[in-house]
Amino acid sequence: MATGPHALTDPSSPPRPTDPAPSAPPAAPSTPKPAKLTHRPTVQRSIAFGVRAAGAILTGLGPGHGGRLASFVARLAAKRVRETGLARRNLALAFPEKSEAEREAILAGVWDNLTRTMAELPILRELALRDPTDPRKGLSDRVEFVGGEHAEAVVASGKVSVAFTAHLGNWEVLPCAIASLGIRLATLYRVPRNTHVTETLARWRGDIVELVPSGPGAALRIARELKAGVHFCMMSDQRMPGGPVVPFFGRPAPSNPIVARMARQFDAPILGVRCIRLPGSRFRVELSPPVDVPRDAEGKVDVDGATARINAVIEGWVREHPEQWLWLHDRWGEQAPA
Repeated sequence: MATGPHALTDPSSPPRPTDPAPSAPPAAPSTPKPAKLTHRPTVQRSIAFGVRAAGAILTGLGPGHGGRLASFVARLAAKRVRETGLARRNLALAFPEKSEAEREAILAGVWDNLTRTMAELPILRELALRDPTDPRKGLSDRVEFVGGEHAEAVVASGKVSVAFTAHLGNWEVLPCAIASLGIRLATLYRVPRNTHVTETLARWRGDIVELVPSGPGAALRIARELKAGVHFCMMSDQRMPGGPVVPFFGRPAPSNPIVARMARQFDAPILGVRCIRLPGSRFRVELSPPVDVPRDAEGKVDVDGATARINAVIEGWVREHPEQWLWLHDRWGEQAPA
């Protein structure tokens, strides 16, 4: 028998029994990731309680004192949140001709308007309606409504309309204005993760508008509402990844085409509606006549062209009242220069 280091390769050597291959260690049982702090049920209930408590305090203070308190808190908080830096970048992109001091003044107004809008939500119907229980009895003296005849003309024609709006002024007032005309309205909204907060917000807003949750199936439900004769309005001023990339403040911006698509599908007129905040917790709601949008060779709404036209209208609104628009959103995304 061969020995030494060549024994393993000597053909005269009898085969050695091979050791069994070492088996892999058993996989450790997967440990589910802990839920984010704000997703835990106890934390969500605590947050909802805080929202309701804040709402009760602001309701007791009224729109004037409540708005001033919210504005004061916003000035303190704005210095500590990342959205302030994002807003500064957005303002520099949109208004390169303005000085830094001018843009900072706009930014201060943005936070003031946003927090006042939040403070007014618990008393929304009392603020905007003559009778909080019945929008058809008209708007309160705090709300001016210009252009309601354009919506009434669409209704008289037997058509439904699709409308776009933006995060301007107190945008929560808009459904109250449309409801005061006796028009049924549906709108798209993003459901908060906190179901307890969702219930509180729904109670404050009431049943003035049909809320369609965003996400899978939303477009189909909007189409069903339009077929049933319900008019549709949505926020069209935020970035939509995968949407048409059309100009906004002279820069390419992924934009939301839903209004244009529904107008094409239902041959519906496109209206624009906005809210402007006035001094003394007052508002002016403006509804435009049908917007003239491009059409293709078959006479149907050109979706990309119509979306660009909507962007142009919203840009004009924002240029009029830049301090009342929500610059805290990443509007241009990756399209924005570094």
